Amino acid sequence: MAIDTFSPNRNYVLPATGNDVNTWGPLINGNFSAIDSNISALLTIATTGGTTTLTAGQAANLYYNVNGALTSNAILTFPGVIQTFFIVTNNTTGMFTLTIQTANIGTTQVLGQGASALYYSDGTNIILVAGTVPPAPIPVLIVTTATTLTTAQNGFLVELSGSTTFTTTIPASGSNPGLTYKFFAFGAIQTIVATSGVFGGPNGSGTSTLTLANGATVNVESDGGNYIVKNLTLPGGYALLAGSSTQAFSVAPAAAPTQAPQFGQILGANAAWNNVTTSRSFSTLFTNNNGKPISVSVVALNSTNAANALDFFVNGVLIGATTSSNNSGNPMGGNFIVPAGANYVVAPSNAASLDIWFELF
Repeated sequence: MAIDTFSPNRNYVLPATGNDVNTWGPLINGNFSAIDSNISALLTIATTGGTTTLTAGQAANLYYNVNGALTSNAILTFPGVIQTFFIVTNNTTGMFTLTIQTANIGTTQVLGQGASALYYSDGTNIILVAGTVPPAPIPVLIVTTATTLTTAQNGFLVELSGSTTFTTTIPASGSNPGLTYKFFAFGAIQTIVATSGVFGGPNGSGTSTLTLANGATVNVESDGGNYIVKNLTLPGGYALLAGSSTQAFSVAPAAAPTQAPQFGQILGANAAWNNVTTSRSFSTLFTNNNGKPISVSVVALNSTNAANALDFFVNGVLIGATTSSNNSGNPMGGNFIVPAGANYVVAPSNAASLDIWFELF
């Protein structure tokens, strides 16, 4: 008598010809029930974190709704003998991740909270087929006292919070390649110590101790021997200085001519046009005491029937002029810039009356 066999992927019963007389019905009905689950069934999985390993029966569903308030990273593991398509929705909450893998742990997938995706398992690897998958949220760990981190906190944003300095110790670099932390010092300068290896890279100290300024953030990643320190962000009032750990540094205020201007010292910054006509007159020396450059705009009216000109002087230097025709009453005007502290004069070459005088400061 021939022996029944099974399909290679979903393990459906394949009755042999002439076999299962009067008993093939339950076998075929079992196949249809399995197919029904494979193409439409929903399995809801509640978890608070840790590893959930699906049985062969649970892995026969099409759609998986994962929910629960996570207190640690969650892992959903499919049997390593099943090759199939399936959909997962991550409806969990909490600052932890959901990873999807097979029991053979090949390529894994991390599904962000609130996202859904279609995957294919080849028995070893989980392959993303379709779905807009947002990045998984970065888990946050708030530390308020001396603490030793573990590899379970890999990828965490670690907030070192408190008004006093304490020491945070991280695992040995040599035995944990790829181990990554992002640190944020909140409230005080903080100290990070590596169990083994030194802090190198563009922002490293060259020793096994790293000091982080209050308000600063930095990424620390193991290269399998040491920790690479990079992406340092400093708060205001700090600067990076290069040198040896025993070298003394001093920073003195720059001399006035080399100081960078503040925003309020730039022409036009926080400024407005001011009508100063009543306090200005021709051929009179004025001084810009505003602490920043100003712009001067003047219009005069020719009082003669002869040609006329309006000259602009800054610190005794003629920097510009405007002319008028021979007709009395014709306007002539111009605009010029006066540096901070400079003297300026507007003078007509013939008789003229002042119409308007505006200054931007």
